[in-house]
Amino acid sequence: RRAEAQNFGVDHQKLEIDYEKITEVTPELLKYLEHDCRALYECLEKFYKQPLIKAAGSASTTASQALRVFRTFLKRDVTCLSGALDQFVRKTYFGGRTEIFKPFFRQFSDDEVLRSFDVNSLYPSVMRDNEFPDRSFVRTQRLVDNRMGFYEATVFVPDMYVPPLGVVWTENNWDKYIFPTGRFRGFWTSEELKYAVSLGVKIEKIHDGYTFLSCGHIFKDYIEYLYDMRKKAEKGSVDDLVAKLLMNSTYGRFGLNLEREQLEFEMSDPNTLPFMDLNVPGGLFRLVKRDVNLETSFTNCAVASWVTSLARIKMHKFFMQSPDDLYYTDTDSAFSTYNYKSDDKDLGQLKLEYKAKSACF
Repeated sequence: RRAEAQNFGVDHQKLEIDYEKITEVTPELLKYLEHDCRALYECLEKFYKQPLIKAAGSASTTASQALRVFRTFLKRDVTCLSGALDQFVRKTYFGGRTEIFKPFFRQFSDDEVLRSFDVNSLYPSVMRDNEFPDRSFVRTQRLVDNRMGFYEATVFVPDMYVPPLGVVWTENNWDKYIFPTGRFRGFWTSEELKYAVSLGVKIEKIHDGYTFLSCGHIFKDYIEYLYDMRKKAEKGSVDDLVAKLLMNSTYGRFGLNLEREQLEFEMSDPNTLPFMDLNVPGGLFRLVKRDVNLETSFTNCAVASWVTSLARIKMHKFFMQSPDDLYYTDTDSAFSTYNYKSDDKDLGQLKLEYKAKSACF
């Protein structure tokens, strides 16, 4: 919160305090906490006074706020997915790739160096540059070339250093998102499957799938407006932070899961499960879990899945420029001895963060 208070230029800045020496409530601690609360409140006041936020109306979470602002740019409605269709499409919705290819690097000659590259706003870049799926869908058991699709398939991935398709592997109640070779079954978008085929992957069977029509470049104007706003703003200013938050939070709101759990105080309801007992002065409070369905909330997991799918493809294309030189990757970065072409200004391009003589992943 210290950085936000400084960047927003609020009256109450975060104070210094030694946490390890706190053993009781003191006037110093109370003053520290007061400044902390006031700083947050003043940051929120400035945030909600920002013109984009005022025009869209305020929301209680960053993701919901981003969706409200985005809807002011929409020229047409986007459909809400629910029921069995949402459940199927959600199986194709994964995040970024985090993987170690080589655990150690050490420089043995001056011309060999490990470089850390980061993509400038990865998700916003694919949101700006691509079309997205709409309400129309047809169930199918074949890969349809001219439709956006979501499929369950069995594939065979040949031996390769950076395989393109991810799948959830479960063992001992532990889930891991991995990228294997060989024959396996999973859920993917049509774009990931077609890209994998271009690299030599064979689709052995389509078990099930749904295809959608396109609703066009729904994010293009929105992302371009926010990115231009960031470029014009002073780094760390309110405009800079608001634009960054909105650009990076919108797609995730489309993937909101309507089936949630809610914590509440025990009301002797048989439809709840015990969660935690709290001993407080005056007695015992019990928290319970209740399954809830956010029926009135907007969600379209097809859009969120399309964003992350295209982002993984974009990253994989970078990796394939020199796959054997790759040491480590996470969602939007790559550590490699290969010197990628870098551009620290353009949206969606790799930028060189730093160089290292040694590393351990």
